[in-house]
Amino acid sequence: MEKATKTFTIRVLATFMSMSLALSGVKVHGHCHHYIDVCLPSDIPKALEPPAATRLLGAYWAAGYQEYTFNGTQWLNTNVSADLMNKNGERIGHHKFVYLPFLDIPRPHWASYHNFSMTVCEKVAVVPQNSSIPLLLLGSIMASGDPMYYGRTAYVQRLLTSKGLPPDSSLNATSGQVFKSEYSALYAFYRTIRTDVGDGPAPSLGA
Repeated sequence: MEKATKTFTIRVLATFMSMSLALSGVKVHGHCHHYIDVCLPSDIPKALEPPAATRLLGAYWAAGYQEYTFNGTQWLNTNVSADLMNKNGERIGHHKFVYLPFLDIPRPHWASYHNFSMTVCEKVAVVPQNSSIPLLLLGSIMASGDPMYYGRTAYVQRLLTSKGLPPDSSLNATSGQVFKSEYSALYAFYRTIRTDVGDGPAPSLGA
């Protein structure tokens, strides 16, 4: 029953986000393919464009929370937990931070629910937003698993963000205190185009 309730909630959220964008006038028909679940915005900032030698692999809504920890002087973004959804509201992947032995700070990580493919990224470009977490372009520093899923991810865009900000004040906060801030965003995944072989259309990450 709990799983069914969560699936229903995610489907409603996916529908709500699509309706909200339509009512707000956001342009979401800039980049469409028959194998992509969601069309990308037509006004993506130039700073967030991946290199020309890449191809869109998939674009999916995500909903969850950004986690902030107070270190005694400021709120630090220490984790994230969000499910990626396909157009039917079905969970197809999860997003979180991971620590790697050769890195001193956690990095964003995406993993498929369908197989063991995953990618770990670091920030390449940031575009601040007035009332939500910033838009991002991230570059993959590690990818493994099925090349038809996250195994060939080269870049990730975080677009159309909503909420997710830390507390606007540190008043009464104590060191080590954790704050979870709900957010949603559209994540677009790109792979590098191979020139040594024929490179046909990319299958969907949610296929």
